[in-house]
Amino acid sequence: MQFFVVSAGQPGEKYMYKNFEDILSSNEFALHPDAKYKVAYSSVETNDVLILKFDNHFVAYGIVQKRYEDKEKNFSLRVKVREWIKYDVKQPSKGITTYGIQNATIGGGQFGTIKIIDSGFGLEKIREINDAHTSFDEIYKGIFSKNNLSNHSNYINADFHEELFNIFYSYHLIHKEFKFKPRRTNRFDKLNDKFWFLGDNTYLCIGFWEGNDYKKRLPYISLIIENTSNRFLYFTSSGSSETANFLCNQIFPVLDIDINQTDFSKNGFEYHYYLDQDTLIESINYFLNQIWKKINDQIKTRYSKEIKIISDETFYFDIEKIKKYRNENKLSTASKIKNITIVNYGPIKTFHLGDIPENTQFIFLTGENATGKSSILKALTSAITGRKINKDESLSYYSSSTIDFFQTIIFFHTNSTLDLLLHREGNTINHMKIFTTGFAAYGPMRLQTVNSQIHKSEFENMQSLTGINKSLFELDGYLLNLESQFDEWFKKEDYNKYSGLSFAIKEFLESILMNAGKVEIKFNDKNVIETLVFEKDDEENLYEPVGLEKLSSGYSSILGMMGDMIVRLLNQQPNCTDLGELTGIVIIDEIDIHLHPKFQKHLVEQLAATFPKVQFIVSTHSPIPLLGAPKNSVICVVKRSKEKGTYAERVDDQLELENMLPNTILSSPIFGFKELFPVTHNEKEKIRTEDTFEELKKNDELKAYLKTIAQKLKNG
Repeated sequence: MQFFVVSAGQPGEKYMYKNFEDILSSNEFALHPDAKYKVAYSSVETNDVLILKFDNHFVAYGIVQKRYEDKEKNFSLRVKVREWIKYDVKQPSKGITTYGIQNATIGGGQFGTIKIIDSGFGLEKIREINDAHTSFDEIYKGIFSKNNLSNHSNYINADFHEELFNIFYSYHLIHKEFKFKPRRTNRFDKLNDKFWFLGDNTYLCIGFWEGNDYKKRLPYISLIIENTSNRFLYFTSSGSSETANFLCNQIFPVLDIDINQTDFSKNGFEYHYYLDQDTLIESINYFLNQIWKKINDQIKTRYSKEIKIISDETFYFDIEKIKKYRNENKLSTASKIKNITIVNYGPIKTFHLGDIPENTQFIFLTGENATGKSSILKALTSAITGRKINKDESLSYYSSSTIDFFQTIIFFHTNSTLDLLLHREGNTINHMKIFTTGFAAYGPMRLQTVNSQIHKSEFENMQSLTGINKSLFELDGYLLNLESQFDEWFKKEDYNKYSGLSFAIKEFLESILMNAGKVEIKFNDKNVIETLVFEKDDEENLYEPVGLEKLSSGYSSILGMMGDMIVRLLNQQPNCTDLGELTGIVIIDEIDIHLHPKFQKHLVEQLAATFPKVQFIVSTHSPIPLLGAPKNSVICVVKRSKEKGTYAERVDDQLELENMLPNTILSSPIFGFKELFPVTHNEKEKIRTEDTFEELKKNDELKAYLKTIAQKLKNG
């Protein structure tokens, strides 16, 4: 069932009252074949709903009987409805406001004699027109019976998410107390892919109350639908004994679930309540009409520290975000670099890197020390931010060139058919702000953060273009403090931005800190924002919380850089309330420095997941970050010779990186090891080539066992 808004009019004129009268009297919507923006007409089917618009008001609605063409009539494109249910029978031209129609139009836009709107908006409007008519009940029930969910396949896709969203949002419009939790961030670019709920192509998860299990990263109570056709309510409390007690003593009894806290614990603090009705839509109806209210009443009347009712502010903020994404094919993406040419900068004579795919998230620069990787990053930063270079930077090692001979030519991918060009010559700067939508750059020293308590002029300088460059060009470059920025947002009383970003940043920190069980961002006793990290042991038990300043130097380095990057990109894109929506370019020199090998891989994975629209240009001396590289990454080996100066050899198109282990990467053209033997290796002994240490141990155990058997046989 689809909802359409139809307007009474004819070519060249907004509204004609005679046409309007004819539409009402004939119970037909009539459309002129020359009308503009009529593409949605061919999508109308029997039992769809038309909402009639006249003079900027919705005045009536009707259920479609048939769509046909009558070539004998001037307005030949026709849609027959059973009857028009009017807002005001005596004054048919009187109606309700059309406010919200632009955001509700599927595909966006404000024009169209006939256009498709989302069913939630449509249902809300026909309820305002007339919800006492029997047609309203029929339409409402139709949303929950005649949809594709009954025939969903073993592949959960965007259409499936859309159907579910329409069902739950429509139910909310009639039962205002009912709320649900759509996906809140664009992590892994899932909102752009129109996956409105948690999950992937194999399962979908929807929460209906606040409160998440920090270990499972799922709501304490949720509806899970799997591609195997399984659907069940999922209860979990692995991170909280208090929540386990609440579920066992308050929730399970009202659902006739016979399980005590001891058995719940033995079951790993999780329980599956299967919904085994014949079809999925019947299971959803059963949940909405038989289960949801029982659970909701308990949560309302029985105190739980962890499981709470979703606030109106949070719910409508999340819903508006989904509406923004569903009404656009893709949110605007930042310009990503397509081609780079650098001339006469430090050791660089002429450096060129071209044909970078538009969907490239990571560009890796590898190469031995002193080949010019940092010079490439500094030249790019100077061009994009409009930084003036000094004579020492321009004076090439191989010539007596002056600043005037320094050049950068950068082509950027854009959303249009034309590429964007940034051409910089010497210190002639034609742009007074950052050339890209977002930009940040970092050198290898990134431990010192600065907060808003320092002198105002110095803090403002750190937030300026000069501050952006400082970390990359100066060893003592300070980084902006994330907690200070949170305090600033809160003081401005921007609840939506504060709420949305606190969730997104909390989610990011919990993902990037490998030993963090959960993160809390809140005000302390002195009314100052602080971030508390609950670290976990190998069994995922939580330690007492610590502030960011008490984390290890490796974590401090990463969090300092990540905090600065988040603050800068958000300030450059002030309308953004989701890290997954941020766009731009981020440069990181020596991304692997200070980090354990596990974290080197993990960091790249999490940056790609959390910032899907940002392009990272990084240097590394380690093969491990490449193990976390997303598809379509570009890998360049930076080299230097007396004749060429600094240049790059691109190798990603020569290798199957996704099928390579670190030893293969080290001996590949990326790092160029001739051999990987330890210097202590005895040539008479066999080198161990097992893929993992566990495999090596098992082979040793097997060898020892066989040796024992052989000895026993020898001894008789």
